[in-house]
Amino acid sequence: MRRSQISGPAAAAEASPALERDPDAIAAAAGGCPAVSRLSAGPVGAAAACLPGRRVAGVQVAGEAVRVHVVGRHGHTMAEIGVQVRDAVAAVAPGAMVDVVIEDLDLGDLPPDG
Repeated sequence: MRRSQISGPAAAAEASPALERDPDAIAAAAGGCPAVSRLSAGPVGAAAACLPGRRVAGVQVAGEAVRVHVVGRHGHTMAEIGVQVRDAVAAVAPGAMVDVVIEDLDLGDLPPDG
């Protein structure tokens, strides 16, 4: 059956891919990347998916777009961080357009310049 032939609740679910995007799964996938130290809600805490009674920091879902805010690990380029996060999110949110926002770099135990 073609999409245009589907009607009722099934059509609404199929036409709205955001309903299938699980912010928890996206956060777990992105946070598990070797080049990612942690997810970030951004400087004012606005980068979060709002779910009933809680928020998933660092993940925003709007239609087919997913934006993930991360703190990268020192030693990885921004390109490496972006590729890892996009690939990880694609596995749990197929077809999503993924934007990666690198909020900061975690320098770990590097001594300060001085």
